[in-house]
Amino acid sequence: MKLTDLTAQLEIGAWVGGDPDARALAYDSRNVRPGSVFVAVPGTVVDGYDFIEQAVALGAVAVVAEKECPGLSVPQVIVGDSRRALAEMAGRFFDYPSRRLQLLGVTGTNGKTTTAYLLESIFREAGRRTGLIGSIEYRIDGERFEAERTTPESLDLQQILAAMVSAGVEVAVMEVSSHALAMEHVDDCSFAARLFTNLSQDHLDYHADLEDYFQAKARLFTDPSFGFGPTVVNLDDEYGRRLLADVGGHSYGRDLQADYRISQVAYRDDRMNYKIEGKHGALEITSPLLGDFNVSNGTGAAALALELGLSPADVAAGIGALQKVPGRFEAVNCDQDFHVLIDYAHTPDGLEKVLTAARDLASGHRLIAVFGCGGDRDTGKRSLMGEIGASLSDVAIVTSDNPRSEIPRAIIDDILTGITATDQSHTKVKVEREEAIDYAIGQARTGDVVVIAGKGHENYQLVKDQVLPFDDRIVAEKALRKLCV
Repeated sequence: MKLTDLTAQLEIGAWVGGDPDARALAYDSRNVRPGSVFVAVPGTVVDGYDFIEQAVALGAVAVVAEKECPGLSVPQVIVGDSRRALAEMAGRFFDYPSRRLQLLGVTGTNGKTTTAYLLESIFREAGRRTGLIGSIEYRIDGERFEAERTTPESLDLQQILAAMVSAGVEVAVMEVSSHALAMEHVDDCSFAARLFTNLSQDHLDYHADLEDYFQAKARLFTDPSFGFGPTVVNLDDEYGRRLLADVGGHSYGRDLQADYRISQVAYRDDRMNYKIEGKHGALEITSPLLGDFNVSNGTGAAALALELGLSPADVAAGIGALQKVPGRFEAVNCDQDFHVLIDYAHTPDGLEKVLTAARDLASGHRLIAVFGCGGDRDTGKRSLMGEIGASLSDVAIVTSDNPRSEIPRAIIDDILTGITATDQSHTKVKVEREEAIDYAIGQARTGDVVVIAGKGHENYQLVKDQVLPFDDRIVAEKALRKLCV
């Protein structure tokens, strides 16, 4: 493909040099090979512009950047927004793969991952070949790949979608993060349908405020370039109601005005039974995914699938077939007579929902919660996490959770400021996370529920500049084996 063809859709400010053949694209100079076009993307830590000469030395035949680099021996295309340019070029280079399958986008603060897994399960049970792009993993027709981030950079995303098309995938479900929307990772994607789960405080280390965070999420629904397929929104959420008023679409939730209404929820033999009432009649659901929040996730997934024409029977079968989602209210068992649950909850709202669901499961027994907050992230949520974690549990254990460059005890002290004097009486501090998990499991008695929140599926701990092996599930299993001997 000629460089002129690759850049045909761009708003070009200047063109310096000729028109070489473009055999590959790269935004990381380490991935440049002979024949690549290098796109210099500004980052939060490093600027791709600083690596232009390295990219040329490695074989780049042209450079796309926001300003000219003097003295280069290869053509330069100067654009106003190199991130947007990368997305448009990537879509064109891979022949717009999102238009050759059904791409379903799921966004919101909490519930994205489980809802995406539910949607994939529904379409798979309906006989469709499926793909998944999310925070835990990427899947192409059942083949698994480790995820580097919730929503990949635009070039990587288009390459993954192209691989899905080549593999015969018909329906791809993607978690769409606010960062991806703000940083144009999903630009040049065409969505067949979109779903909004909820919005609460998170990522305010990146977004200016909650309104800025909401507007980033809302772009998936308000930007016409993403397509005009069905929109499904959680009517139980304040921001969901606002979004629905702005863009229209279909609603789900407990609200009596919801198009797909939740009713008759009950725990039965470690399963959730509930009904979804709407224009398709009353759909009875039985799911092994426990917790009230998973009733909401299941209903949102059902609503989107039904709006896309799937049968109620396929929807019910797909929800019932999903046995678990890694690190989402995931049980750890060693024949103990109490529950141990691992969950990714790392926001105030997420922690509240998880602990409320765990309280229902405890059914009169004690709830023991292990939680913390990540370093170098939104500090405003720390006291809120402390207040929620301590007030909703019988034993609260505050510990480390990816402290990054911060001192773990300093993060914990921020969390403790939200805990009332009354709740401090049943709050413990265990700075080392393994010690905190050991302590929690050691305290548990028959019928109790232990929730280990914050890291979920993660198998590492970020401490200073180190990535240390650490998996809450493995640590919990180790502690349980001591009791089960």
